[in-house]
Amino acid sequence: MNEHGIPGQVQKSGVLLKALEGATQWRAMSCFIGAVLTSASLFTLVSLAGVQILTLVAGLIGITISLAGLSASGFMMMDHARGLPQRSVKMAVDSSIRSLHRFIGCFMVWAVTLFISVVLVSVLLVFCRIPYVGPLLFAVIYPASSILIGLINIAMAYLFIAILTPAIWEGQEISAAIARLWVVIENRALLVLVQLLLLAVLVALVGFITYSVINSGSSVVLPMADGIIGARLGNSGFTLGAMFNALQYGAGGYLYAALFSSGIIFLIAMSMPVMVAVLGACLIYQNVTEGLDFDETRAAIEEHFRFNRHAKKEEVKDMDQTFEPDIDQQPPPHTD
Repeated sequence: MNEHGIPGQVQKSGVLLKALEGATQWRAMSCFIGAVLTSASLFTLVSLAGVQILTLVAGLIGITISLAGLSASGFMMMDHARGLPQRSVKMAVDSSIRSLHRFIGCFMVWAVTLFISVVLVSVLLVFCRIPYVGPLLFAVIYPASSILIGLINIAMAYLFIAILTPAIWEGQEISAAIARLWVVIENRALLVLVQLLLLAVLVALVGFITYSVINSGSSVVLPMADGIIGARLGNSGFTLGAMFNALQYGAGGYLYAALFSSGIIFLIAMSMPVMVAVLGACLIYQNVTEGLDFDETRAAIEEHFRFNRHAKKEEVKDMDQTFEPDIDQQPPPHTD
């Protein structure tokens, strides 16, 4: 059996079970948890000032910090997926910060693709305003454009997770990451979606298990707290409704202590399926890119970028020459 063909790749999809090891990678998990805690603390402190613009800026900074922490975890998970010695937390954070511009560049690829498709659909919808013919055109344009936009959103989101992001975690430049994306779309796009669906099942399973552990444990501890310390936190487990009921009954400091500690526990529990998803994305990337040749596509992309930069420089140079005064055609100085 050809291991690089579709049957061989489907057979190798069983390696996704290794993604469950992501729930035990505590060093990588600590990067993500630390970044989220830092972001939440920053946003909370700034929001207390009551200035909306500062709160918005703090929110954007917090999102960037969280994504940087997730990316640092991704670098460590990629080392694990490739069977390499896992880099230190400091090296992972440094790699994450140095690669932020690559993530922005890859995101711009998706944004530009979506923008072009939206402009195209907008132009087509203009023709739907033609009397009598417009409804007939809309009957065709509406479903076609909905499918187009939906495919771009879903496919690009999946491929961004499974190809572009792991390629950057592998250390690839933007051109190399885009080349891998293009080649995989041409050859193994359906295989990527199938493996991502399998990964989604594993992530949902881990999330269900962690939630069940937390909820079943709190269902026992909270009634005990009611009877022993009179905290009156409810007896139905740690849910949002139980917390509101506790607030109405005046649980006071016990409620805030429960909220704080449960928030930490929830963050740790949430990070487990997230780490499974990150490691799974790295494994999918290893599967679908194995045996493919990216050199020709990367060379074409880099040549396109070089041509555009050269054309832009020539255009700027021509504009400078256009506005430069011609000394030879200036009138001679006036003499009496």
